[in-house]
Amino acid sequence: VGRALGQLIGGSTIEPGENYSGATWGINSDPSSFFTSEEIIETCAALSTLMPAFGEPRDDVAIELVQTHARVIELLAGTESERQLYPDAPPLDAPHDIAEARAHTGLICCSSAAVETFLVYARTEAGELIRLHRHLVQAVAHALIERRTLDASQIDTIIADAVAREALSAEQEHRAAFGRAVASAGHFEARHD
Repeated sequence: VGRALGQLIGGSTIEPGENYSGATWGINSDPSSFFTSEEIIETCAALSTLMPAFGEPRDDVAIELVQTHARVIELLAGTESERQLYPDAPPLDAPHDIAEARAHTGLICCSSAAVETFLVYARTEAGELIRLHRHLVQAVAHALIERRTLDASQIDTIIADAVAREALSAEQEHRAAFGRAVASAGHFEARHD
């Protein structure tokens, strides 16, 4: 989902670490020095006091707001992926991801009602990105299950390979449909001669 949102990804793992059960990180991040959820929530609370007040220009923090927007969607994407890819499994609760998403959303929104609405939007956006790019999500998920940790170049290669396989499959189906149409036209022509 981070890649779909244009975020630079440094890697991803399903191996638990000191402060996470699995993680995806940016290109300049080190997963061994991740903050705890509590530290992230405290940092967001401190940052919220520095954010422009309601009605003040936000130009100076526009890049940070876009990155925060993407981060909220990314945080909710794990649960949405599990829900879509494994609908019969018991839901895996990710309270830390939800708490972090809520804290980040507080940097974007000006009211608590807007925070809740934004979280609904972010879940929907994550769900749609996963649905639309399911074959890519599954390819990365299968590779993570197999290798446990992937770096950015491995993720990009997996995505490129999945895109190429999907394009090849679509082209083969297109050619098969064209072949059926030609054969059908031949049968029609033969019956009407």
